[in-house]
Amino acid sequence: MVKGRKSTGQKSEKSGEKLWPELLGSTHKSWLSSAILASQQPESSLDHAIATAVYIGEQADVVRVAEDLQDGLHEWQLELIKKRKQESYSLTTEAGPLWLVSPHNTSLPEVSDHGGFLSNSLYAQGRDAVGSFLFGCLGLKEFDQLLVCIKGASQNEKLGVLVGLELSSYNFQNKRRVGFPQLVLMGVSEKLIVDAQRIADSVNVSRQLVNMPAADLNPKSYAEFVKQLFSKSKTTDVVVWDWERLKKEKLNLIVAVGQAAEEKPCLIHIKYRPESSRTKKPLAFVGKGITYDTGGLDMKSPVGMRNMKKDMGGSATVLGLAHWLENSGYKTPCDFYLAVAENSVASNAYRPGDILKSRSGKEIEIHNTDAEGRLVLADAIEVALSASGVDEPTSLVNVATLTGAVKIALGTDLFGVFSNDDDLSDKIADASYAMGDLSWRMPLFRPYKRLLQSTVADCSNAASTSLGGSITAALFLEQFVNGRKPWAHLDIYAWADGPIGPYCEPGATGQAVQCLIGYITGKS
Repeated sequence: MVKGRKSTGQKSEKSGEKLWPELLGSTHKSWLSSAILASQQPESSLDHAIATAVYIGEQADVVRVAEDLQDGLHEWQLELIKKRKQESYSLTTEAGPLWLVSPHNTSLPEVSDHGGFLSNSLYAQGRDAVGSFLFGCLGLKEFDQLLVCIKGASQNEKLGVLVGLELSSYNFQNKRRVGFPQLVLMGVSEKLIVDAQRIADSVNVSRQLVNMPAADLNPKSYAEFVKQLFSKSKTTDVVVWDWERLKKEKLNLIVAVGQAAEEKPCLIHIKYRPESSRTKKPLAFVGKGITYDTGGLDMKSPVGMRNMKKDMGGSATVLGLAHWLENSGYKTPCDFYLAVAENSVASNAYRPGDILKSRSGKEIEIHNTDAEGRLVLADAIEVALSASGVDEPTSLVNVATLTGAVKIALGTDLFGVFSNDDDLSDKIADASYAMGDLSWRMPLFRPYKRLLQSTVADCSNAASTSLGGSITAALFLEQFVNGRKPWAHLDIYAWADGPIGPYCEPGATGQAVQCLIGYITGKS
């Protein structure tokens, strides 16, 4: 049906099918890593049953592509394509099932949303459109191969399509991996496949961790996984501050939050130093890693507690970014700090009314034990900003599933960005758009700091009102940055309540991983 379907018979040279170390019995294999590149020579037949998907980019026309198909379509099918402006067509031909996917083929007028920052980039259009047909493709188990042909697309759009293929193939239980068709690719290069695999794999690492039950992923097992993930690295070192080290280093906020859990808290420091940039100062990233959040003594309702295994989503995003750096060999040195604890309930749990002294020396009155994420972040931020000499960071970004208030304000598809620096905020906004990982800058309205006042300590960890909750949480964190460095706080949701775009199942999305990759690489 499509010219040039013959495969080379050679697998592309990528980083291997088994990409993750064993995590509590779970392994993941990349679909892209076993893909075969189609040759450029025409072939009249294939030895295997094959389904075909043609992705049509902005530089091509869906009608022209349909007319040029080698085996052709029925006249009524061509008329259907000409008359109906839609993003995808599912067709049956003599050669087998055919999907035409064209996100640009729409009769709706183009709209520039908020200066374009909430529109879909070409990368995002390619990535998200894949989900519209892939799930149906994978349901056809009688086909040995799936040929994906990309026509008329830019390099960024092609990259998005390939990332979408890998993201769509992810399944937490790995059940769909059985019987997956051989992926045959046409219209892309080896390098582009490798780049896409690295991006998608980093997102999927984040998704896998967030999807793990809290009974399996706790501070101890989390630290072991991180050490195993980078165990063979020559550019990345992992140091874990355990329970005793936390107390010695006066990280009293992390200690308090995690002291009631059976597995005690820890701070995981991932230090990435590529050989050619060891004298260059690093970027710093801090992630909230609450492996389960009961709310503490201010216990959540059953509904509010239901998905609280995902409260380590910020740390999973930061880890996914570190994983991408390690695989890509990108030359920017970075430090990653994962503040990991379980906010549990026991006789030794910290209490409302307690006064805790942070590592920075600031005393915090505990107003609400369910405002624990900002506490662990505060201590980790102080560690990150205390680094000196060649390790002194040039900027700091923290990522956290911090407030339900930001979800109420922005919904689940956008994450909030708070920043003390316009240049840093603009770079994150540009990367957010380019990588289709959409965000919106929120105000650091400093008069609201009055809501965090305490009569017995330097400040309270939460306001008495829920109004403006994401702002007061960001203002709490800003006190610990204290203007020392350009800083941004990403308040994410990290979860999809149902299938959307390339995420073919409910669960973790790896939100902000792609944005931060774009931020580091200067995407705009």
